[in-house]
Amino acid sequence: MLDLAPDRTEHRIAAVVHTRQEVVLNWSDGRASRLHALRLRDNCPCPQCRHPQALERTHMFINHAIPQIDTAQLDAAGNLLVRFRSAEGAHNSGFSAGWLRRNCSSAAARTERKRNPHLWTSTEIRDLPIVDF
Repeated sequence: MLDLAPDRTEHRIAAVVHTRQEVVLNWSDGRASRLHALRLRDNCPCPQCRHPQALERTHMFINHAIPQIDTAQLDAAGNLLVRFRSAEGAHNSGFSAGWLRRNCSSAAARTERKRNPHLWTSTEIRDLPIVDF
């Protein structure tokens, strides 16, 4: 029920605090991540919420009530397990620490993910590799 592809991080989730509207993760390096219930529910990777082959989302918010977080806790492997509650009933989702870290929207996380392009110099352009194909 976890993410669609493995996503690892060297950091671990040290603590989880939640309200009905969000989960706050405290990481081993001191960073804090705030993830809203709608964002987590929208990204649920379970087979009930994804097409079996295309893996596109099949759970559409327009057809459902706004979810609330009932519980949020870590499993033995350090993954986040969230139980959502809505008018339609309960739903369980699991998220790996790597996915949560990569999808953190804090200023520090955005800076960390920022691309630093490398501009080629005239020497590098002259020395491009040549291959037969």
